Amino acid sequence: CKKQNKKRFSIFFVVYCTFFACSVVTMDLITITGLKGSCLIIPCKFSYKNSQPNDLQVMWYLYQINGFPAVFKQGENVISKFDGRTSLIGSVVEQNCSLKIERLEMSHNHDRLYPWIDKNAITSYHTVGHSFYDGSTELIVSELNIIGTPRVGEQGTVSCSVRHACIFAPPTVTLNGIPGKDRITDTLTPNNTYTIVSNLTFIPSLSDDGKLLTCTAQFISGEFSTSATLTVKREFLHVALLIKYSKTNQLTMLCFQNRRSIWSRFSR
Repeated sequence: CKKQNKKRFSIFFVVYCTFFACSVVTMDLITITGLKGSCLIIPCKFSYKNSQPNDLQVMWYLYQINGFPAVFKQGENVISKFDGRTSLIGSVVEQNCSLKIERLEMSHNHDRLYPWIDKNAITSYHTVGHSFYDGSTELIVSELNIIGTPRVGEQGTVSCSVRHACIFAPPTVTLNGIPGKDRITDTLTPNNTYTIVSNLTFIPSLSDDGKLLTCTAQFISGEFSTSATLTVKREFLHVALLIKYSKTNQLTMLCFQNRRSIWSRFSR
């Protein structure tokens, strides 16, 4: 299939925690794959050498050279592009500071976030000289991918796959554009992301070549799709014409037939 409308982008979240009251923070700085329209989770844990304050708060901020725009701050306003999209996963009492971001958008591209764990907001302290830029979590926002080049007259499969990191609300993936039997698989990858594959099995005919296939990922919050042109391989005969022209103005045409070969639009 020929891929159309490819969209791919990465989000880089720098996760750094400066503590004036807490002692040790553990960040799972790994590469996570998220999907546009889906959710993702930035893992974060912390601990205290002494007793943990009862009124401890977990806040998340967008890294900027100037200012401290909040991404998550319980009961308070945050910057518009994260408004209504962020929440904490787990319990602060259990020393969990993981952040969940819902409905990923292109506007989150290259954003860097860091947690602040304290009783007071970051603006309560003198922070000059602190860069809040120590360690990073790279999130690859994946695209829908359509693959497969079946052969005419034979049962073949065209697949649409997508990777996501939203275990709370995984997308529903469908592949349309040609009749067939659809089978869905969902597997866990080594980097703790999930791969959903829609396998469409059918027996293509010559008329199927060039049809438009559409793969759609549907979420609770909406959907998006990508398209590809179906390429069907076919058998054909190599035919060669040998033309002889004699002095008597007679024209002789000889036809030679070679063995069958596989042909597709890519071999034109």
